[in-house]
Amino acid sequence: MRRLSPLGAALSAALVLAGCTSVTGGQAVSIHQPQHSEPPMPAPATTLVTADALGDWRLKRSELGAIVSDTDMRQVKSYTSPDESGEGIEPRACAYTILFQGTIPYGASQATVGDANRGARGQSVSQLISVFADPELSARVVADAARLWDKCPAGQPFSTTSGSTTQHWVRETTTVVDGRATTTITRQEQPPRSCGHVVAAQSNVAVEAIVCGDGDSTAQADEVVTRIVRRLPG
Repeated sequence: MRRLSPLGAALSAALVLAGCTSVTGGQAVSIHQPQHSEPPMPAPATTLVTADALGDWRLKRSELGAIVSDTDMRQVKSYTSPDESGEGIEPRACAYTILFQGTIPYGASQATVGDANRGARGQSVSQLISVFADPELSARVVADAARLWDKCPAGQPFSTTSGSTTQHWVRETTTVVDGRATTTITRQEQPPRSCGHVVAAQSNVAVEAIVCGDGDSTAQADEVVTRIVRRLPG
């Protein structure tokens, strides 16, 4: 599926210190502030992240296995570009909930790296990190994720077909809190299985994780994203 591309104002303030003077028409004019006023704190500078160490930010398979309580995690796929097929998912609008990179505009990221991994017990963990030119684009990825997930309304049944196997799922609600978007899908067939999908932005980097398994997949996906975000510079 090709990435869809639904892609500040800078604030300035002049500080006037109590007791300072200016010169007008050759005369010194005293400028007074209230006694207890304090100058506003300058906004922290945004640290832009370069793509040089991109692969180093991913979690190791041993770390992923510990999060999802599985062993012998093996990589089954790698990601380096904003393309992933949603074939076999009906209705197609629900593909965004279960696939990576559906929210990254094609060609917009400076670098993208990720992988999908599966453990001996069948738990799967995927992680994706994308670096953009500026923070506006990474924040847009989070906003677009929530918007595109909602094209598959909460409670919407959908199916995934791979080869001769078809599974039926239902999507739960979308939440967006503190710049992090989260959704969950649950399988209707037994045994119980769910997939949690989490997207977050840190400076000019978007971090995404999908976890599928028999545990609290959404909390586990959130943990993957949180650990990656903690590794980012700045």
